[in-house]
Amino acid sequence: MKIAFYIPILNVGGAEKVILNLLKQLTCNSNDSYFLITDKKNSVWIGELDTKVTVLNVDSKNHFFSRLYNMRKVIKENKIDLLVSHLTHSNIHCVLIKLLYPIKLILVEHNITSIYINDIGRFGFVFKFFVRNLFRRSNLIISVSKTTQKDLISNFNIPSTICKVIYNPIDFEVIKIKCQDKLPDSFLEKIKQRKFIVTIARLEIQKNHIFLIESVKDLLISEDIVLVFVGGGSLRRQIDSKIKELDLQDHVILTGYENNPYPYLLNASLLVHPARFEGFGLVLVEALYLSIPVVSMDFEVAYEVLENGQLGSIVHDKESLLIGLDYHLKHGADNIKNNYTEHVYDQYNLEVITNQYYAFFKSTYEQI
Repeated sequence: MKIAFYIPILNVGGAEKVILNLLKQLTCNSNDSYFLITDKKNSVWIGELDTKVTVLNVDSKNHFFSRLYNMRKVIKENKIDLLVSHLTHSNIHCVLIKLLYPIKLILVEHNITSIYINDIGRFGFVFKFFVRNLFRRSNLIISVSKTTQKDLISNFNIPSTICKVIYNPIDFEVIKIKCQDKLPDSFLEKIKQRKFIVTIARLEIQKNHIFLIESVKDLLISEDIVLVFVGGGSLRRQIDSKIKELDLQDHVILTGYENNPYPYLLNASLLVHPARFEGFGLVLVEALYLSIPVVSMDFEVAYEVLENGQLGSIVHDKESLLIGLDYHLKHGADNIKNNYTEHVYDQYNLEVITNQYYAFFKSTYEQI
């Protein structure tokens, strides 16, 4: 088989990490040919792809029709048998391509699609129309959580017969290796041997950083602890302004994008995840694997990943957030059961998840 993954740009993000991990495992254990189709040549993570993966650039310059034409051309010239698209806007493009060119197509949805579309703004109704009417034209839709799948079926009337769930794969061996790196000296000088709470996420409105800063202000000052944001994004200036407004420069640190966030996670007193919604919540699993206590806002997937609060604290407002943080700061990892690491490894390890993906690749390719 010739299998092509499509994502517009392979920059930092959960879907991008999934693609990297899958391609790494697939190229090791398969005789098939793998391709990555992108819109931009100079993505952050392109250099981390296995050399067995052929990168195809469509050079669309963000023009809708140019992208459709160029992708159809690339797919036809390289005789791609199966196209695997990631992220809602990319999935829409690929279904339109399927209407123009006969190719087997698998869509992978990484977000709660209805919430994602509502956040788009005035053009959300266009996305809603495309998802409701075109997604059903794909051969298969893989959702990264049961919550994501339920949203597609309930809110967009997608036939359940073409919907499957596969959790995101995690390369735990890489995490082990990356955890061996030391924290930067400049960071250690800033925290001055104080405890710190970490959030690892893009600085975007979905991740709810402003709410978190406002909620924990008094806790940070009274307990003399530090809140660390690992990640970059469009809200950097707004978050910086909020930190200065609340006079928290000594208690909140923004590291920016980090190629290796795991030393921050491993050395944190706990992970707090304030997101309004997630399709999966990769960092929750990574924290559990490292036996780091987790406090998460109560988006629906948090109940799925944290097993209704058995594996971490799920909170719904400022008051319950502060209670959860205070509890874990006082008890540390005492309440983390030894089997959490083994539990998440069995459920999310790269080999198991890749085998699930490949089984669907094969069955889709063989469809008449």
